[in-house]
Amino acid sequence: MAIQQDQTVGVVVQSPLTFPATLTPMEPPVAAAMADAIAESGIALPGINGEAATAFQGYRLYELLEIGEVADVEGKLRQAGPQERRLMILWTRAFQHEIGESGDDAKLRVDRELAAGQLWLWDRRGETVSMAASREPAYGVVRLSGVYTPPEKRKHGFAEACVRALSKQLRDAGYRCILYTDLGNRTSNSIYRRIGYRAVAEALRYRFE
Repeated sequence: MAIQQDQTVGVVVQSPLTFPATLTPMEPPVAAAMADAIAESGIALPGINGEAATAFQGYRLYELLEIGEVADVEGKLRQAGPQERRLMILWTRAFQHEIGESGDDAKLRVDRELAAGQLWLWDRRGETVSMAASREPAYGVVRLSGVYTPPEKRKHGFAEACVRALSKQLRDAGYRCILYTDLGNRTSNSIYRRIGYRAVAEALRYRFE
């Protein structure tokens, strides 16, 4: 059982010990902590049963088919510059932590993306409120990734506005736009559909450490 601030945030049950374990829905960092605890105890699980987003990491591939109409959001899209390096490193680490990945390479990633002109920001009257990255084009296709808004700036439509503006800019330049979302993240899935992205495939990732 995983407990956080006196609240139960995840449970793993295995009975009898020859059966696969059953997992309750839980966030990726909690699932990772559970896996570490089980491994350290020396228990060899024959398998796991649980909600898809908990038992493994599921991804949905979206492609932009049309530009949808969304609510007007104050601000504009602009390219990140060297002056934002420190902030982009902090946000990249926070983003990677939220999706259950290591942020050890955040500096290297940000430096590479800044040098390539791939980091984009939503700017509201001089305040940076959201970010997104556009990957190197391949055969006319550009993948958007690293969409992040800090918790205190969420629920204002900044990420949606940022991704829509960047997607439109790339589409107008003649590129096809794609992106991956976590199957368990209902918010991002609904945002991208409003923008005009449509699901074209799903993928699963299993991680054993």
